[in-house]
Amino acid sequence: MWSGFIVYGISMDFFANTIPLPKDKSLIFGTLIAQGFLAAATVSLLFSYPLAFLYRRKAVAVTVAMSIPVLILRLPELLDFSRHPYAIAISGYEVLAYAVLLIVGALLVNNHLSHSDNSFERTR
Repeated sequence: MWSGFIVYGISMDFFANTIPLPKDKSLIFGTLIAQGFLAAATVSLLFSYPLAFLYRRKAVAVTVAMSIPVLILRLPELLDFSRHPYAIAISGYEVLAYAVLLIVGALLVNNHLSHSDNSFERTR
């Protein structure tokens, strides 16, 4: 469960270094959104198939449990209304993108595995 959180942090750091914030202030919001999306997509790509393979139908519950640390980390930022609205939106987007991409990835892979298992049984 914590491995997804650690990989998410590492990928956020990687994309922050790979895609630096531009000097033009009008592009910062989009850059931060892109960094968060790419980090969430990386975690989804790395963990969806192994989780669906190991846990099968319980993979969705495991991915929800993997999303909880990110939510706990971002919850104080989401509830601090004295922050700039863009900062709150970015924090909310990161939590949403992480959870949705991980859960949907596990659902899709689980669906794929169940269909491939059925086709394997039919050919025997």
